[in-house]
Amino acid sequence: VGWSYEQRGVVATVETGTPNHTAWQRFLPNGPLALLPARSGYSNIVWSTSPDQARQLERMSSAEFAIAVNSALGSSESAPTAPLTAAIQGWLPGAAPAAPFQ
Repeated sequence: VGWSYEQRGVVATVETGTPNHTAWQRFLPNGPLALLPARSGYSNIVWSTSPDQARQLERMSSAEFAIAVNSALGSSESAPTAPLTAAIQGWLPGAAPAAPFQ
């Protein structure tokens, strides 16, 4: 017994251009995107979206993913003041670039 929400969560740890001390969340048509401060200049991304968009995000390079996140977060007046670096150093060791949930 269960429910299908037709969503997946893309989870990543990224480095921001400047230290991020504030949690940010955007409510997008396909689901929310959160930028959560971690430590030492890193933040965690949790992007809930459609399975199709999740697959697209998973196939992106680090730089393309940074652009997609910045674009999604930057389409609001309340966009973070610490956007992702133009070229993320890559996924951190041991961190999967995407993790589906149901």
